[in-house]
Amino acid sequence: MRGFIYTLEVLIAISLIAVSSSLLFSRVPEKPDFVPALLKERAFEVLDNLYNSGVLGIYAANNSEPSLEQSLLSLLPPNYLFETEICAESCDTLNVPGNRSVVSADYYIGSYRGSYVGKRVKIWAWTE
Repeated sequence: MRGFIYTLEVLIAISLIAVSSSLLFSRVPEKPDFVPALLKERAFEVLDNLYNSGVLGIYAANNSEPSLEQSLLSLLPPNYLFETEICAESCDTLNVPGNRSVVSADYYIGSYRGSYVGKRVKIWAWTE
């Protein structure tokens, strides 16, 4: 009788270990979502490219948002949608959709041709 109870205890222990390990390790790890990070990096790189070419400083000094958006249309892929704002302190989010996953990048312009500009170029980007 003792051997039977011992064998039964061992079978219960093995089944508990098997069930608990299958419950713990049955989930497949989720694949990380790199799309927002890549979108933000691409938006910042485009602003940095415009600044290095000397165009972004002109747009910021003249508050020329339509010209900036036209330049960005040619540099960003067609599936990227965006909204830009040239502002000093706080930027308006009027045209930014609230029902999408939106990332933003800021680029600060301190001076242009020796005069203080103190502007922030903000871009909100999302995909279709």
